[in-house]
Amino acid sequence: MQKKTLVMNVAAGATLLALGYFSLPWLESSVGVAEAKTQYYHSNTIDQLVKSTTHSRAEVKAILRDPNKHAVVPVVVASIKEPNDKGLVFIINKKYIVFGNIMNAQGEVLNAHYAKAAGLTPKPISLANLWHYVKTAPGWTEGKATAPIVYEFVDPNCLFCQKTYVAEEPLIKAGKLRVKFIPVGFLKGNVSVVRAAELLESKDPAAKYNYNETHFNFKQEMGGIPLKNPALIPAKYLAEVHANTMALERTMYLATPTLVFKTSSHKIVVEHGAPGPKVDTADLNKFFAHSLGGYGK
Repeated sequence: MQKKTLVMNVAAGATLLALGYFSLPWLESSVGVAEAKTQYYHSNTIDQLVKSTTHSRAEVKAILRDPNKHAVVPVVVASIKEPNDKGLVFIINKKYIVFGNIMNAQGEVLNAHYAKAAGLTPKPISLANLWHYVKTAPGWTEGKATAPIVYEFVDPNCLFCQKTYVAEEPLIKAGKLRVKFIPVGFLKGNVSVVRAAELLESKDPAAKYNYNETHFNFKQEMGGIPLKNPALIPAKYLAEVHANTMALERTMYLATPTLVFKTSSHKIVVEHGAPGPKVDTADLNKFFAHSLGGYGK
């Protein structure tokens, strides 16, 4: 899938949730279908159904269609602990809750339409504000100080982030490229959030991320670092992951990797997805030589 504008590109090699296709990192069961308890099937308490399937971690804020007239009902839910942390779920036949994307018979994803109607669509971030954010965002930098820099949003459970990382390493070691890695968490719900926070908490995040990517579980599409007990992660690092993820979402795509850099004419570019068809070092070298200001000089 490709989508291009003057400053933004969604490449084929992207693991993404387009804006409005909400991930809810505070719900461990944020992927797939959860069946509600039978006793709620004939009741009109959708709120009870949501609380049951999320173990009272979420509550209903708005029901966007009449559940007595429609089989598929979009519902706005919010975290009990963080009421401003809202997302969209779908109730199916008053029996199932879907935490994910819903398509109609024409193949149209309905989430974005209802998210916009519910006022859940975040305000787009300007390129100038995005550039300011990535420069100061929680993360770590690898590469020679004089090399041109790329700011890269990564999810520790992202397959295409792993491919990009492996392809970038020779360019970084050769002194041709500098990368600031900005960890986000959305692909695997809390698993991604915790792994991203572990990276920020580490005394040597570059080494820890290297281990995560070189020990990547391709079958499960999971990073390689052991998952830490979330209760042991300081709130500071979880908040930093959340801030990074929200900044990425405001680019209008939750996609990883997302690269932010400047061209030789100082134009800010946002590249959603891994550059090149193969996502290898040759692809990246060609891409940066054409796009990144100061590359190869």
